[in-house]
Formats: sequence, structure tokens, C-alpha cells
Amino acid sequence: MWTRENRGLYERKGVRYPSDSGDAEWALIAPFIPPAKRGGRKRSVGVREVDVREVMNGVPYVLETGCQWRALPKDLPPKSTVHDYLMLWYWDGMLERIHHKLYLKTRDLEGCEASPSAGPWPMPPGGSGWSTAPPRPRASRPSPDALVVERTIAWINRCRRLAKDDEYLNRTAIAFIRLASIRLMPRRLTRYRYSS
Repeated sequence: MWTRENRGLYERKGVRYPSDSGDAEWALIAPFIPPAKRGGRKRSVGVREVDVREVMNGVPYVLETGCQWRALPKDLPPKSTVHDYLMLWYWDGMLERIHHKLYLKTRDLEGCEASPSAGPWPMPPGGSGWSTAPPRPRASRPSPDALVVERTIAWINRCRRLAKDDEYLNRTAIAFIRLASIRLMPRRLTRYRYSS
């Protein structure tokens, strides 16, 4: 339920776009982004050096607005730079590492075990486990675990890019799903820091 105090925690003041990372959120993500390699090419586009924070702001912009890559605002890095970094970070496992570290921090802050208690139904012999959920009687209520999973999917589906399956490549869709989850965790961690 929205209250005045609650609404203040969710406002995105002080950032250019609602999808941008605030300073406190960036401080949580930045340590996981590897520096440019020594002796290699500099991170640059033409004569400009690439600001990795701006790249990290460009990807969530596409994710949240659902815009095409070519519709990125001119004050963000070029579409090819933002897309190439997203694919590089997916390919070398950086998105997975960031997700895992932030996930552990979030679970620890909330006083939960690292392994979630909610998840897919127990897997039957020889089955995949995802499409074989036991049928519920119509009068029964869903379990609290099912509600947690549905709530998480609803949070991720706030990103317009994920509302429809428009990605040509599965790896791009997976990268965006992981990024949508990453986007939520620093906001949650900084919210706890300021609310307690």
C-alpha cells in the first residue's frame, strides 16, 4: 500500500532518467565491472572515451522503455556500444556474477538463507518440473511460495522490453531478464540502507 513514507523510498529523484542508477546503486554495481585491460585498446568510441556507467544506464533505458536500440537518447553512448557491452557482459558471465553477488547481499540483508525456499514444483522422474505442477482445487488459495514467484515475475515484467517476446536471440532475452533482476537489487539494498 502506498503511503507518504513509502512513496518517498521509491522516488527516482536526482537521476536523468528513471532507469538510471543513482550514486548509491552504482556504488554497489561498480566493483563488479572489470577495468579495461592493460595494454589493450582503450574503451573509446571515436574520440570519446566510453563511460561504463553511462553504458550501464543505457541498457536499462532500453530494458525499461522497450525502445529500439536506435532510439537511445543522444546523451547516452551509441546503440552499438551499449549493445556490444551488454552482449560482452552476458558472454563473459559478468551479468551472472553481478546478479549472484547482489542476490547474496540482498538475501543476507533480509535475514534469509542464500537458497530460496520458493521455486518450481518437485521434479517428477523423467520430467522437466516446470509444466507438471499438481492441479489445485478451484476453491483453494495459492501457496505463499507461489505468490512470491508470481510477484517476482510481475516485478520483472514492469520492464517493457520483457512484456513481449521480441528478442531474436535467446541470449539477448536471457541477458535482459538477468539485468531486470540486477536492476531491482541495488534499489532494494539502498532502500533498506535509507529506511533503517
